[in-house]
Amino acid sequence: MDEITPTQITQWLKEIGKDRAWLAQQTQQSMSTVNGWLAKNRPRKINAHAQRAIRDLMDRPVTLEPKLSMSLWGRAQADADAEGISIDEWMERAVKAALKISMLTVAACTLFHMAQGQDAVTAAMMGLVDTVTLAGNAALLLGSIGVEIVGTLLS
Repeated sequence: MDEITPTQITQWLKEIGKDRAWLAQQTQQSMSTVNGWLAKNRPRKINAHAQRAIRDLMDRPVTLEPKLSMSLWGRAQADADAEGISIDEWMERAVKAALKISMLTVAACTLFHMAQGQDAVTAAMMGLVDTVTLAGNAALLLGSIGVEIVGTLLS
């Protein structure tokens, strides 16, 4: 398995909203050790034990605690039961589907704007604007449980 780089660790910490102190606590290392690993100039080597601990942290699934109304929770549970899956698996599928749709929509809108002769940066920005507009319209038109729950989970 490839070694995790300081850049990867720094980016991951930023993505999950954690800091070096949290990483030190989780890996049972001192702050000076973690600072040494993540130093911009000549970082210290991360030993194999710490590499495994960090990889385990990076691969650990995140637990969501949605704040849903009882009626919305009941509707989601009924859909999950109908599909023969757990509510957690149903919500995970809903979030993944929403993210895939969002990514595909941004890509399609960007390609559309590039085909209209816009430069890549402008096309990407317009693609994002179009995606937000489409998502808002979909939520208004559909009003489906999936849209409600994904919106609640991601807010």
